[in-house]
Amino acid sequence: MKGNKTASERLNAKTLDAGKEDEEIRSKYGLATLRQARLARVTHEAWDQDVTLTQEDVASKLLNCSVRTVKRDIKALAKRGVIVPTRGQQKDIGPGLSHKVETVRLIIERKTYTEIERTLKHSLTAIKRYILTFSRVAYLTENRYRTKEIAFVK
Repeated sequence: MKGNKTASERLNAKTLDAGKEDEEIRSKYGLATLRQARLARVTHEAWDQDVTLTQEDVASKLLNCSVRTVKRDIKALAKRGVIVPTRGQQKDIGPGLSHKVETVRLIIERKTYTEIERTLKHSLTAIKRYILTFSRVAYLTENRYRTKEIAFVK
């Protein structure tokens, strides 16, 4: 499963500044959009190396901004359909839409497993597990099982 390493473990250094691409974003859309692009880029680069960064890591060590700003940026990116794979999002820690909910939403939208895997940065095994659990819960709900009984479905 991805995301078992922390940022303090070995991580290949990547350049935060993407050069001309960043300059173009900054000149067309401003600093906030540039910060959001960097936030998405660096968290996805870390994720590709099996590392999940915390919002605190990104805020204080990489973007030199507050955690509150990072949270606001993650919310803005999510509204545009960009998933930011931070430790909290991947481990279902804290508020926000669970990646499980996002997986089900994408299945309902008739996306393929490959498209979901690419969008959410989750393994095919995890995606299938989320869908199976959702299907079981939906079946039990339809058949009038009580919430207390359904709560223990895996």
